[in-house]
Amino acid sequence: MKAADAIKRVCLIGAESTGKTTLAEALAVHFNTAWVKEFAREYLEPKNWVCQWEDMIAIARGQARLEDETVERASRVLFCDTDAMTTAIWCERYFEKCDPHVLRLADERKYDLYFLCDIDFAWVDDGTRDSGHLRNWFHQRFLEEIEARNRLCVLLSGSFEERMSRATAEVTRLLA
Repeated sequence: MKAADAIKRVCLIGAESTGKTTLAEALAVHFNTAWVKEFAREYLEPKNWVCQWEDMIAIARGQARLEDETVERASRVLFCDTDAMTTAIWCERYFEKCDPHVLRLADERKYDLYFLCDIDFAWVDDGTRDSGHLRNWFHQRFLEEIEARNRLCVLLSGSFEERMSRATAEVTRLLA
């Protein structure tokens, strides 16, 4: 068994502006490990944030590749700020359908635990977000996909401190 296979993978999902990135980074610091940034941001920035159909598979594959590279630097647990399931939901949002390759990646990629970040945080426009009005829709879609895929998921609600406390406890239990 490769060392990377022993690493627990925790994925943070949810609508825009729900604290996923902040939590992923803070959890990585707390557990002295690595975390995977959202590949779509890096990919879409040079394209002036315009996302085309063909970008969806590139984003899903790029996220998976970044995760596979980063796991080599992880210690016991890797925190992932998004996954291919998230890309599939965004594909649905923008194109009303999903690329079969993205769906395949969403099915193949496995995580030991998901944290669904609740929409009880105020939405913040950082210049790249465009779906603040769809936060309820996204939240519901994530719940539906987690249930349909039978994935272990914990809802994180409340302040950053409350979310961090709950997430830390859940990851500690996962690692025990």
